[in-house]
Amino acid sequence: MRLVFVTVAAVAALITQFVVQRSGDLNLIVPNSIGPSPGPISGVASVIDGDTIEIHGQRIRFNGVDAPESSQPCDDAKGFRYQCGAKAAAALDVFLAALRPVHCDFVAWDRYGRYVGHCARDLKNCARFTRRGQKGQNPIST
Repeated sequence: MRLVFVTVAAVAALITQFVVQRSGDLNLIVPNSIGPSPGPISGVASVIDGDTIEIHGQRIRFNGVDAPESSQPCDDAKGFRYQCGAKAAAALDVFLAALRPVHCDFVAWDRYGRYVGHCARDLKNCARFTRRGQKGQNPIST
């Protein structure tokens, strides 16, 4: 019986590994299995890092963006290392500095239970400013 359990567990692990590797998207979205779909959120946003803001105490990750962590270094096209994560967060912070309300529509919960949404201010996609801050950069794995 123990051998059957171990075999089933091993097969399940292999299937999971195969699916994750072939999906090409390590930022898997878990649709509503974590909780009910919340409504849209609007308000003045503060920057947590290059792909996450906070409105009224709710952290919101931008859908379709995986910015470097705030302390993550990158190499530019000439091989010079700099703090690309801080640059991405700073670009977003400059955009949000006007203190005008940001509106986020819920997309899904991610695999870590975080709210993932499409966010805009004055009809401008907030994620665009994160991408501008890290454009052409090569993150260094740490």
